[in-house]
Amino acid sequence: MTHEEHQPKQPTQNRPPGTSVFDSLNNYTLLLFAFSCYLMYTSLSMIIFDMESYAAALSIPALAGLIFPLGILAGRFGGGYIRDFDFAIPAPRTTILVLLISAGSIIPIDTVTYLFEHGRPVNENYIEFLVSIKPKGIWSLLALGAGTVVISPLGEEMLFRGFVQKIFHRNMDARLAVVLAGVAFACAHFDIRVIPGITLMGIMMGYIYYRSRNILYPFLFHALFNLTSLVRLNATSVESIRQGTSSSPSVMWLLGSVTLAAAAAACFEADARRAKKMRADDGPAL
Repeated sequence: MTHEEHQPKQPTQNRPPGTSVFDSLNNYTLLLFAFSCYLMYTSLSMIIFDMESYAAALSIPALAGLIFPLGILAGRFGGGYIRDFDFAIPAPRTTILVLLISAGSIIPIDTVTYLFEHGRPVNENYIEFLVSIKPKGIWSLLALGAGTVVISPLGEEMLFRGFVQKIFHRNMDARLAVVLAGVAFACAHFDIRVIPGITLMGIMMGYIYYRSRNILYPFLFHALFNLTSLVRLNATSVESIRQGTSSSPSVMWLLGSVTLAAAAAACFEADARRAKKMRADDGPAL
């Protein structure tokens, strides 16, 4: 026998097939770990922002505070990074539908935010934050894009949909779990005026995740939303940002966006129901 064969097996190697981190740890332990990850994420963000390394502040905290710790936990107590967080190859049709839902949701979410911001004093801290992350050139745009469009959305979706929503769903109705995870996601953005709009966004991503069981779909929704915000920020002058004024969204654009999102969501739901029925007709795997 080789030297390796004499070594005792690790506990994770004796885990029954199909076991996940959610089978291995109780809700309180999982929620404490989720809160610890979020605390590390926000603390690193503030520290790096204070160093005026804005591109790094949008990438490193998500990697060090969310993606790596959650992956380590899944590898140690669960079935691994890919399985526990429901990573799967996106289907082309579903990907298009999710992107259409996201595109159609941008103006409605902006409208909700506008209604809660209108008439209230300008948040100077938020204005300075926007000015600080406004791209200063092509390389700045690419660096900020990597953080805001790819790394941060992936980390946040792993935490709030792939982890927190699952924890809630263990002991409550799926709809309530989706709503609570969406509220937690919104509250994590601190500014009370954006909480209603971000809550709506979080609920939509939670619904997509619940019906698809693929973390990449809410990630794509989140990524497109953030990409649109970054493009608009890049196109807005510093003077306009500092004025802190925003115009009311066009009613026609709002109605068109709602129609687009609703139609895409109806097709997405129909596909999800069809897939569920097919799985039921196939019966349990042998």
